[in-house]
Amino acid sequence: MRSAILAASLTLVACGSDDGDGGELTCAAVPQCLTDALAALQACVASPTLTLGTPTNNSGVVDNLRCTSTDLTVAFSTFSYNPTGTVPLPSTTTLQVAGATCATIKRATGTTTNGGGDTQSFDISTIERPGADPVSVNRYANGDIGVQCGGSPSSELVAPASALTGCATKYASPIVFRDDAITMMGVHMIDTTKALSVLFTCTR
Repeated sequence: MRSAILAASLTLVACGSDDGDGGELTCAAVPQCLTDALAALQACVASPTLTLGTPTNNSGVVDNLRCTSTDLTVAFSTFSYNPTGTVPLPSTTTLQVAGATCATIKRATGTTTNGGGDTQSFDISTIERPGADPVSVNRYANGDIGVQCGGSPSSELVAPASALTGCATKYASPIVFRDDAITMMGVHMIDTTKALSVLFTCTR
């Protein structure tokens, strides 16, 4: 079994076994939980163009940053300002439609160790939505893609990204992006080939 160390506190996600105890992902049988979560996330965004608020730089920390459109408000959790190099990103992005939470995107990184003692890093992208279990897409350094429905590590299904090329967008996951000066920020969808598409972009 894999043991995981997360760089952000996301107790609702973990990873399963590296020998596929939970089964394998295929193009013929995309987990319904992921299909539903991606459709629900897309439905939150009526227009991909939003207005970004002015960041408040409190001693190097950006907090209470929002971007808005007619009925959508996106709230980013606190993150470091750091204008150059590897720019820090918020760990939580909440989408509210007409004042009610439509979906929340959470991100984390960590390391996983298999039974043989081999360690690799991974990125986690989790979609939470009211009335549904969280869904996580785990992207491993060796190219594997894992999908976890709910909070149980044993539910994770895994496959090499190369095995999912024919259905790459069906296994997409959301990632936050920003420029150095925080004049543009938003969420991309990244598929199994690492191709990007825009969910929404906020500018000021």
